[in-house]
Amino acid sequence: MGYTLKTIIRKDKINTNGECPITIRLTIGKEYYRHPIGESIKPKDWNDLDEIPKRTAPNREIIRTKIDTESTKIRDLINKFYHTNDKKYPTLDELKKILKNNRSEDGVLKNRLVMDYYKEFVEIYSKKKRLTIGTIKVYRATELRLIEYFDSLEIIPTWDTFNDLFYEDFVSYYIDKGYKEGSIGRIIKNIKTFLGYINTNYKLINTEKYKDFKVIKEQPDFIVFTKDELILMKYHLGLVELKSKKDSNPTKLKKDILNDREKLILRIMLFLSFCGLSYVDFQKLKFTDIEKNSDAESGDSLSFVYVRQKTNISNKVYITLTEDLVEILLSQIFSETRIFSDRILNRFKIHESPLPQKYKSLWQEIDLIKKGNGKIKTPQIHKLHKKDCLIENYPFLFPKVPNQTFNDEIKDVLMKIGLNENFKFYEKRYGKVEGKSVPKYSLVSSVTGRRTFITQSLKDGIPYEVLMKSTGHRDIKSLMRYARIDQDVVNKEFLSKKKKLEPNEDWERKRKILQLAKELGIDPTQLQGTGKHLF
Repeated sequence: MGYTLKTIIRKDKINTNGECPITIRLTIGKEYYRHPIGESIKPKDWNDLDEIPKRTAPNREIIRTKIDTESTKIRDLINKFYHTNDKKYPTLDELKKILKNNRSEDGVLKNRLVMDYYKEFVEIYSKKKRLTIGTIKVYRATELRLIEYFDSLEIIPTWDTFNDLFYEDFVSYYIDKGYKEGSIGRIIKNIKTFLGYINTNYKLINTEKYKDFKVIKEQPDFIVFTKDELILMKYHLGLVELKSKKDSNPTKLKKDILNDREKLILRIMLFLSFCGLSYVDFQKLKFTDIEKNSDAESGDSLSFVYVRQKTNISNKVYITLTEDLVEILLSQIFSETRIFSDRILNRFKIHESPLPQKYKSLWQEIDLIKKGNGKIKTPQIHKLHKKDCLIENYPFLFPKVPNQTFNDEIKDVLMKIGLNENFKFYEKRYGKVEGKSVPKYSLVSSVTGRRTFITQSLKDGIPYEVLMKSTGHRDIKSLMRYARIDQDVVNKEFLSKKKKLEPNEDWERKRKILQLAKELGIDPTQLQGTGKHLF
């Protein structure tokens, strides 16, 4: 025995305004019950066939939303009864009792929270799959992680909350808290299992919403880009000319091997590596976040100033636009506003201009774009300017590229430009430690940029407190999770700072005093001029 829901109007109960109450008729077996939704409508405005208000009906969207909401709540209550009572549907009397107990003071059905569903999921799923106590604890731990995350944002989740943006921000949140990729991957796997359960049993969420949640795996060691590798990327974007050590001719590297899409992906990777933004914050970056600074000593400069909302405490972040960042932004803007962007880059020789000139050029471009609200209306600026060109991603600095898409495409781009050095790491499998070697590009993701920025900044001598103001970290412990100290750095530091111990003059003097005192059979401090504190 199943049940059916049908939305109807009570034409037998027309009120003084000529409107009929809208009800949801629940049919179980041969009996039915009419559930009012608290709205009414005139018969001429009702579509009996589609069970919705006609397009010309007043308050059409409000009524449709109310119908969908109440229908979902009823299905939810019936399905909950079904799954907790040996797959038996309620009788009509039982259904009336359920509906009555779940009404709020205003007469409508109470909303059931997402986390209430999760508790039910663990209870039912653990029985169905006969999960061990240990596995049940893992699912409970996932519940705590979800609650912790939603509490940090001060939101009550709905089924619309679970989308690509949730996935990216959730992963970034727990990476910042120091969780390893493997631990986060297990949490994501549990969340996908939970959402699959909801989709199967309640149809409250579509698989399209969560099918791209990637279960990331543990990486035994993370990677960062070396400065040589960053220069190689700049070369393939036309931002640097590599010179041979033997002569002044450019090295025989292939240029222009990337198409426009690949250049965009590489430009994003470089941008992340020079500014240290998380991918979630990067996607929110706007033209209006760039500010102009004036200083009597250093002159004009530009910086990003924005509020990082990773927790319920707002954290203002400052990122100085270094010369590399300015060049990357000019390259990105030119790629969207110029007919022949590469020709403009070469003619202007961005990478050869002094920094003040680069700041001036970038600020002019940004000001022009902001005044036109994303549309450049003055093609006279340069004869190769696109006529009335539109920055399609305005007000955002870069086009939207989903995090998972970026992580897939950047690997192909780096392989194409030759960043294929093998990276060796060790992992424990079946109780044995095994060494593995894979191409470096295969381990790169969006977070590699943030790790590179922090690692290279520390190598360059940027103080911790200054760096934390740029990354948004509030303690050194969180910051250092992104820093990688390579073996060559360890060797360099120890060899430069840990010098060979050699006897000095003071040591020789003390040795001679001790030897003389021993020959004379007296206390060394009794020798004239040695003092009381010989060592």
